[in-house]
Amino acid sequence: MAKNENVDIMRATAARYSLEHYFLPTAFYAEDAVDFLFCVTSLTREHVGPYLSRFYSRVAAYTQSAENVKVPQVEYDPADFYSQVILSPYEALQDESLRDSDARVIRVDMPEPERAVLCARIYFCFSGENFENRMVFTVERRLILPDELDKSDVPPADCLLCGWDRELNHINTGEFIYSGIDPKLMEQVRNELGADKSEEEVYSHYRSVHAKTELRHILELFDEFVRSGTAKAAKKTD
Repeated sequence: MAKNENVDIMRATAARYSLEHYFLPTAFYAEDAVDFLFCVTSLTREHVGPYLSRFYSRVAAYTQSAENVKVPQVEYDPADFYSQVILSPYEALQDESLRDSDARVIRVDMPEPERAVLCARIYFCFSGENFENRMVFTVERRLILPDELDKSDVPPADCLLCGWDRELNHINTGEFIYSGIDPKLMEQVRNELGADKSEEEVYSHYRSVHAKTELRHILELFDEFVRSGTAKAAKKTD
């Protein structure tokens, strides 16, 4: 790829980076974010795709026009977006330890990230009577170096699980397997199902277990940030 072509692609995805890492966290942490939360939680699976795809495409087009440069047009397909609202962690995971949890989670799946640092998925976590506890977690594509592929027979993690706090400080919690297969989790699934299940059944069950494991991890991280005070709103001063 020519150097200029690489620069053009970076410009074409710059708008998406700004949306995922600045605009959405800023809107989520705003004092009047109740309206933002209501809109997001009200979006059904049928509506979130068209809404976000139009939003992403328009901002990308605006950014390209404002920069007055010829870059590849970025169009996003509504089918590439998915939203899930988890209002009860206890019901989602059937875990007695979460019965009294008032945490709520909005999971938004994004289109395939075109390059590193773009998001494959974003979690908006909030709790409290007035949503005073909030945290944004981002599943970000990571740059995999060639020597990582040579050092192990196990494919390296394709993402990082990061986040943004209220001050828009970036937090990196470590590597995260998004689209690949976690060998330890897959072994656990195969042991649970037994040898008589088809690969299709095994993979389907793996995705279900992986999603629940991921949600549990997000909830644990959110609880840590709430207890540390990182997720709490700053007290207003006169």
